[in-house]
Amino acid sequence: LGLWPSLVATRKTMATLCKRTRRAVTRMRLSTRSTPFRHNATRLQIARKRLLSSSAATPEGRGSMRKLWAAGGLLGGAATAYWVRSYINEMRRKEQKTEMKLMPEPAAFVHPYENHSWYYKMYVRTKRAVFLAFIFAPCAVLYGLAEWTESGQWREYWLKILVSTVERSGCSVQKFAQWCSMRPDMFPADVVEALSKLRCDAPPHDYEHTRKVIRESFGREIEDIFESFEEAPVASGTVAQVHRARLKAQFAIDGKVRDVAVKVQHPYVLEETFFDADLLFHIVNLSEKLTVPMKKEDFLQVLQRQTNFEWEAYNLRKFAYNFSREIS
Repeated sequence: LGLWPSLVATRKTMATLCKRTRRAVTRMRLSTRSTPFRHNATRLQIARKRLLSSSAATPEGRGSMRKLWAAGGLLGGAATAYWVRSYINEMRRKEQKTEMKLMPEPAAFVHPYENHSWYYKMYVRTKRAVFLAFIFAPCAVLYGLAEWTESGQWREYWLKILVSTVERSGCSVQKFAQWCSMRPDMFPADVVEALSKLRCDAPPHDYEHTRKVIRESFGREIEDIFESFEEAPVASGTVAQVHRARLKAQFAIDGKVRDVAVKVQHPYVLEETFFDADLLFHIVNLSEKLTVPMKKEDFLQVLQRQTNFEWEAYNLRKFAYNFSREIS
């Protein structure tokens, strides 16, 4: 705003210079018919010098010219600083992207139980089938009772038992129930509302299991790796839960103390992802009203890949690599 009067005065001065220059050029053109070209060029230079000297002869003209040069210098300096800063940031981004190397893509997931003997696989399948039948039996009885009595209280109680049973049944059934909670076209409204609670949070496992997993994974206790570690998880999903912690400097990549999120897998996830999907899709195929717009192999692949945290590390690394310019 302070430069606005100076710019206005400079504009008026430049307009006057242009008018005088046009008049001088017109006179020179008229005189070129009777005088040599070199003489006309000399006269044009003399006229231009006179115009510049006359415009700078007055104090107002000199002040306007100084303000014009000052404004030009400021704009040029700002443009140069912006260019230099952009160039430095671009060089830093290239260095960071060069240092950040992509992880090799993890191999295709093969369930660990596939390498066991046939009788061990049969044992796991029988164990899961009996367990699911046992915990869902009370739920099935309550559903029949609610339908027979047509009582709202019995149905409400059945919905509570249904949600708690799904939470106990494992990650495969929980994932399937989450999908059911997003299909109001296939299930009653009260069932959809009850199962929607499973999308917000899943039951966490106890802290002792977290200590056991970290000990088995790294061969150290939690206190040896982290300066602080919150026992209560920040969030819990169907496959794992997340704890907030502070990693010691000697275990960090950059050698600095870092606040990190530690993701720990729930117990029995491998058993739950080995046979439960087969049982669920077998029940769906027996039902005449229930249809699932996905293949069992696709559902199982997505679910089993979530149990391999190398894929999650690979995706995070790839995201940081692709968006390094926006992140920096």
